[in-house]
Amino acid sequence: VLRATLGWGDAGACVDTVVRELEAKGEDIPKDAFGHYKLDSVNVGKWFADQFAPKIGAEKTLVQKSGYYARAAKANEADRALIRECCELAVRCALTKTPGLIGHDEQKGGELRPIEFPRVKGGKKFDLQTDWFLEMLEDIGQPLPTHPSPAGLGATISAIGKQIGGMFSHGAEQGQPATST
Repeated sequence: VLRATLGWGDAGACVDTVVRELEAKGEDIPKDAFGHYKLDSVNVGKWFADQFAPKIGAEKTLVQKSGYYARAAKANEADRALIRECCELAVRCALTKTPGLIGHDEQKGGELRPIEFPRVKGGKKFDLQTDWFLEMLEDIGQPLPTHPSPAGLGATISAIGKQIGGMFSHGAEQGQPATST
């Protein structure tokens, strides 16, 4: 769908396409210590938004980038399959002007669908007893929450975030790329 919509033979991550376009405009794209283009300088998401907006009549676009840790490990086949499914559905929704956030909807049996924006807006309390969250904590060897009270929630999430962040920074202090275990 994506290739046909934009008229490309190979969509890929489009980093090379974006870099060529930016360099043709005279921009210098910085590289990391390993010779790879710095993704935050390339900003493929913004480039895609700029390509799609006029084609689908979008007056506004919003691109939310994932953090460094989410990109620290190379995507495996399951990751690529999920990305492909989400992108294909996002394009179909954009072409039919169906709003929503693409994701597996827990309230609809895990169906991959555009979830209504009011249902995903911020400000909601996170349930520390959610099965997937407890399973993740066990999988990574973290302590299970002992109190789901709002007063303890911030401290618990902050502590977990620091512990999870430490997992991904292993090796980075020696100038190596961050890896996960």
